[in-house]
Formats: sequence, structure tokens, C-alpha cells
Amino acid sequence: MGSITDGYQAPGTSLISIFGEIIPNISSGAMTIDSTMVLPSYATFTITENGTLTNNGKFIIFPGGSFINNGTFFGNEPRDFNITNINIEPNESLTIPIGATFNLFDYQTFNVNGFLQNLSGSSINIYGNSYTYSLIENGNGSNPGTINIEYPGSLYLLSGTLTNNHADSIVNVKQGGNLYNYYGTVNLNVGGQDSLDIKTGGKFDNVRGNNPGSFTIATGGNFSDSNEIILDKNLDIDYTWTITEVAVINGNGKIITFGTNGAIVIEKDASLLLDDLIINDVSGNKIRCTDNNSTLSIHNVTWIQDSDYSYTKGKIYVSGKWSIQGKDTTFTYESDQSFTITHNTTLHPELTTFTYNSDTNNLHTLIDKTSQIHLEDATLLASKACILANGTLKTIGLGTLQGDATLNLQNLNKIFVVGAMQRIGDVII
Repeated sequence: MGSITDGYQAPGTSLISIFGEIIPNISSGAMTIDSTMVLPSYATFTITENGTLTNNGKFIIFPGGSFINNGTFFGNEPRDFNITNINIEPNESLTIPIGATFNLFDYQTFNVNGFLQNLSGSSINIYGNSYTYSLIENGNGSNPGTINIEYPGSLYLLSGTLTNNHADSIVNVKQGGNLYNYYGTVNLNVGGQDSLDIKTGGKFDNVRGNNPGSFTIATGGNFSDSNEIILDKNLDIDYTWTITEVAVINGNGKIITFGTNGAIVIEKDASLLLDDLIINDVSGNKIRCTDNNSTLSIHNVTWIQDSDYSYTKGKIYVSGKWSIQGKDTTFTYESDQSFTITHNTTLHPELTTFTYNSDTNNLHTLIDKTSQIHLEDATLLASKACILANGTLKTIGLGTLQGDATLNLQNLNKIFVVGAMQRIGDVII
């Protein structure tokens, strides 16, 4: 766009977007905005002495853009995003149009109390802090949107909603970027599989928010939950969840199924409680601690293995019932930290082998006689010396006690045999 000398009116359905390092101006004519005009970064719009601009619609100046008024301006004031504190009020709406770029710089704060819609694949790039108490809609039925959370930027959901409303919309949390869901909702149901992508060095902290559904975490990305994720549907995991703080997954009886690349990793000093859920296709070390100061807690979980599994670092606390299933598979405990079966709790291997293979021989702690191990057509195997005391051992069907090293059960409170029990190797009762 060059100079306007004879007058121009933007029809009510039009959208004018000015891009690039160009300098349009109104020199002696007049221009009327009835819909939306966008002035993105690096563009300058000038009204010279004899020019007139009437804004009956929306005139949006993004950070880096420049509006110079040496003439006459009528109507609504331009929406200026070059200021330090940007606000969308509760009854206001703003659309980032197709092709526009909105850079929220690191010195800026963006408060979304109204409706923000992003239709730009060229992106909203967040380098500063953005807070939403209402709705950010990324894309619509016809156009996808892209939101990039860049270093050192953060997007906070404070009772608001972040939704992808197109199958190709995406939110990228890049290295040094942070997405915090405190009391909000991350809605990915309309988006594609990778509609939320936590890049290496990015962080998604789901503190008191909803279950975010499926998303992708790259190696080195962080997912943490300082309170609780509540599952309202079954969840497939074919990526890595990294737990960095205190996390609870409340399953409500739903099913988590691991894919080939699925894993839950508990970092140093972090803990994870798996509560009231079914976990499918556990194998290898798909659920693991990276450090001995980490803790995995189990409460009323059915754990189904599709092949052998090893637990190599960190503590385990079991409460309620932990059913370990998977015909002809082995669960091997190799950590040199404690394995605690608490009061009124049952560890229930079924059609599996539970193997103790730690160099320390007294790590399995049964709190009292209500702490129970039930072997249902299953095997308790001591590959390294193991001492069990205080609790109750019950065999259902054929229970096998096997001591490749010494398996010492003489200090248990009770042993019940329902069906048959066999002893192999060095077993002391």
C-alpha cells in the first residue's frame, strides 16, 4: 500500500493487513475502517498533515509497529500493543488474523480477560508473561493457529481455557518456555495428536488444572503436576511424562496404555502417586525413577505387563491393593531403597514372577500382619537374599516360593495356603 490521495473506504467485510518494512501513508485523502486493519511488527502507518483516518472498526498495532498521526483521526482509538501492560477486558474480543505475527516481548505482560482468537499460522510468540482468566482459542473451524512459548516467556491459565479449535493448530512450549495450568483447562480434544508439543527444555506444569489429554514431550522436556491429574477418559501414552515435583494421577478406574515410546519418569526428589487406575503394556522400565531420592506410590492399581519389567532406583510405597498381572512375565525389584507394604495393603502378583534382586536383603517392609502378599498362581523369587517379616503371606492356586539365594520367611506373622504351595531352593519358613 502506498499513499492515499483521493480517499478510500474499507468495506464492512474487509480485512487490511500491512506487513513488512513498508511505510503506507494518507497524504491528502481520507480512509475509513469499517472492519479490521492490522499493523504488525516493523510496519509504519503515517497520516500526514492533510490526511484523515476514521476508525469505525478495529485498528490494531502490534508490538514493533508504528502509527504516526500528523493529520486527523476520528473514531475508536487504535488498539496499541506496544505498551508494557496489555489488557483484553472481559467484554472485549481480539482476533490475530491470518498471516499476522504477534510478538509479546520479554518486557511485556498480556492479560486476557476477554476472548483472544488466533488464526495466524505465522504465530503468537510469547517472550513475556501472558495470563488468561477467560478464553484463548487457537484456530477456528477453517484456519489453524500456532502459539509459540519462547524463552523466557510463560503462559499462565488462571481459571481460563486454552483450546485448539482446528486439527492442525499447535501450541509449542520451546526451550526455556513455560506453560502453567493453575486453575484452568487445556482442551486438546479438537486438536491433532501433537497439538501441544513440549520441546526439549520446555516445561508444562499442570498444577491444579484438568487432565490435558494427549500431548507430546520431547526428550528433555518437563511435565509436572504439583497436585493432581484427574482422568475422565482412558489415556494412551506414547511419549515421556517427566515428573519434577509432587504428582498424583487419579485414574477414576480409567486405563492408561503405554505405546512403544511411552514412559513416566520421576526425577530426583520428586514423587508420583498412581491412584485407582489400570495400567496396560508395562515393560522394561517404562515407569521409573532417575534417582534414589525419588518415590513411586501405588494405591489400588491393576498393573498389566506385556513383558518383563525392572524397577532399578527409588522407593516404592504400596497402599490399598496392587495387582501385578501378565502371564509368564517377571517384575524385578533391583533398587537399594525401601519397598513398603503399608497397613491393610495387599501386593497381589497373579500368573507372574515377583523377583527380589537387590544387594540389600531387608528392603521389603511389611508394616504389620495386615500387610499382605498374595501369590495367585504366581512365584516369589529371591535372586538375592531376602528377609520378610511382620506381615502375612497367602498363596492362591499354586504359589511358588523360590530361593536362588536365601528367601527367609520365618518371621512372618502368618502363612495361608489356599490350594497348593511349592518350595524351590533355599527357602526358610
